[in-house]
Amino acid sequence: MRRTNVMLAAALAAWPMIAAAAGEPLVGPLRVGMPFAEVKATAPDAGWVETASQYSGKPIELRAAEAIPLAGRLYDLTITPGAYDAYEVRLEHEAPIAAARDCAPIVKALAAELEGRFGPFVPASTLKESPDWAYVVPGGRLVNPEISQRRPTVVSLGPAKTDGGSRLDHGRASVSADFRYWIGRRPPRDNLAVSVGAETDWRGGAPICRTGVVFDYRPPRPERDTIAFETLQPVRRPTISARNRAVEPLGDLPPEGVVIRLDCSLARRQGLLEGCAPPPETPEARGVAARNVARGYRFDVKALDPDNDVPLRIEVPITLSPSDRREVTPPEGLVPLTAAEAPLSSIGDMGRYYPSKALAQAVEGRVLVVCQIQSDQSLICPSETVESSAPELFAGISRRVEELYRARSTLTSGELSAGRWVKVAVSFRMAG
Repeated sequence: MRRTNVMLAAALAAWPMIAAAAGEPLVGPLRVGMPFAEVKATAPDAGWVETASQYSGKPIELRAAEAIPLAGRLYDLTITPGAYDAYEVRLEHEAPIAAARDCAPIVKALAAELEGRFGPFVPASTLKESPDWAYVVPGGRLVNPEISQRRPTVVSLGPAKTDGGSRLDHGRASVSADFRYWIGRRPPRDNLAVSVGAETDWRGGAPICRTGVVFDYRPPRPERDTIAFETLQPVRRPTISARNRAVEPLGDLPPEGVVIRLDCSLARRQGLLEGCAPPPETPEARGVAARNVARGYRFDVKALDPDNDVPLRIEVPITLSPSDRREVTPPEGLVPLTAAEAPLSSIGDMGRYYPSKALAQAVEGRVLVVCQIQSDQSLICPSETVESSAPELFAGISRRVEELYRARSTLTSGELSAGRWVKVAVSFRMAG
């Protein structure tokens, strides 16, 4: 593998590296948007490793070790295409060093070579200032704020000149630094950004210098894609129980109900709604109710690209109607069915809802919840009885039962379950 990739590196070194538009050379013989098959054809014996998406099965990453020569070192190569013709090429290298300060000459040489090809770098837009990080200041300098408070610390990259010259004064035996640079976007090739970085780390007590370069081609794309609610097929809808819980606290609904149009994002892989927001003029209580109803949706996403990282916007109309409010009261003399007679299934873990105050005080409890099975097999549970030394700590468990449990459409006797009553016992016990 190493010999093959050294040969690959030599071949790539003969190609110019220039900032380029889509389809033109980028690094070595590689071009922006180059299909994986063509990339592998540049060096068939390079030991390419292709990774497929666990969601779609399509190739999403291509790697080769020690493939690209830069500043006298061989860099591992990773290529990752993205949505809307985005294309990322990442180069990474690790080198053992005697002390953390030895990482500085490595990244300086790397930056100098890149600046010679791409022009001077400009500071990154996101800078982290903390004692363990170095950050970029105008003029191409890297400064560690903790050290600079004690004595000036300046690292000059490439041809950039600083007032203090090109010098490095750590003031300590070792320092962990993160270098973040990116190239300024210049027309007409303003879709390509190039960044160079380095950081020190320790492995087995010995310092390691990690350097890296990222070529990020990202043409203009929308902040969010849009999909129509009507074009999607729900595989799960809000239950009768969920709608009842949502509208129960709303006492001001008109007889015809109200429609709240939520602005949501649709998770391409799971089909769930996220970050739903009602129109600004929506009363808060109605907005909360609409979001609670929306949580019950799940959509068929087989037609969507699960590897697309662009958020998918969807407008979801949620109707809040007084008819969703169910007046459910256990009849006198009720003898509810047992779990053996009306088997229930759980869609979540009730254990994670152990009341925090009860858990902190090591209080155990048992809650008996009486529920009516609805036509969609969801439960509405108007009655609960708590057996505990501190029963107030376990109030409201019936709501969790409604959220997590579903009945079968038929009882063990073969009769339909809708409309029948069942008792659910939930025990909260300390481990051990």
